[in-house]
Amino acid sequence: MNPAHFRLLHLVRYRFFLFAGSLPYILGAATAFYDAAIFNLHLFFVGFLALSLAFAGVEIFNEYFEPEDRVFYKGLAHQPRLSIWLGAGCFALALSIAVYLSFKSGALIIILAVMGFLIAYFYVGHPLRLIYKGLGEAAIFLAYGPLMVLGSHFLHSQKVTPAAVFASFIPGTLIFSLAILNEIVDYYQDLLAGKRNILFRIGKKKGAALFMIAHLFAYLLVIIGASLDILPRYSLLALIGLPAALKGVVSLGQHYDEPVKLIGTVNNTIFSYITVNGVLVISLIFAAD
Repeated sequence: MNPAHFRLLHLVRYRFFLFAGSLPYILGAATAFYDAAIFNLHLFFVGFLALSLAFAGVEIFNEYFEPEDRVFYKGLAHQPRLSIWLGAGCFALALSIAVYLSFKSGALIIILAVMGFLIAYFYVGHPLRLIYKGLGEAAIFLAYGPLMVLGSHFLHSQKVTPAAVFASFIPGTLIFSLAILNEIVDYYQDLLAGKRNILFRIGKKKGAALFMIAHLFAYLLVIIGASLDILPRYSLLALIGLPAALKGVVSLGQHYDEPVKLIGTVNNTIFSYITVNGVLVISLIFAAD
């Protein structure tokens, strides 16, 4: 694969993962507004600050523990001690804010924050290194799905509801599918790096099938949620992202062994993720009592 194309894919995906975390957080706030017509602007922005610091810490740790994938923090490449302290500082500030928010909303906030920190660190950090043991994908699902959505929901409402739990599985499933797609694109690089992820265990062809199942299952969840009145009927408008999802699925089925041809699939998957989550947020807000 052309190194320039590989770098472009990394830039797109890394920047998206930074952005992706904000959508489940907003979705959690929207479910709280839908369930109880509650929204606290102060808590929302303070929580978002903590989330931003946590993502900065995640990126710095990822760049430190996986130098072969270094994209942003080249200046830290020769200063490993500084990068560790900088990443730890970001997490410490984020956890400090979580403590403050737990006094405002309840102890579940700090519990979820600690769980998120442990997942973020051990995703690539020693001794667990989840991504190297076939557990990284599950960690991404939890972090970008239930932990983030339920944390944001609880921050505003001080409770957890069926709508919030159900909704949390939708971004989690979508981000899981994107993680599988990333691993298909990075298959040979990950193999050289010693990562024993899902793709290493099942191969790229079955990985492409797993991507298809996971990605389309998220749309099925939207349909089920709307049909059972767990989610508002307006949420069915999220199906406007389905053509892009299907296009990505078909393309991956044809080119799963040709990473250079998967840029369109990555873009379609990102579009699908943004569309589904965005429509869910808007539908929950407009359907609130």
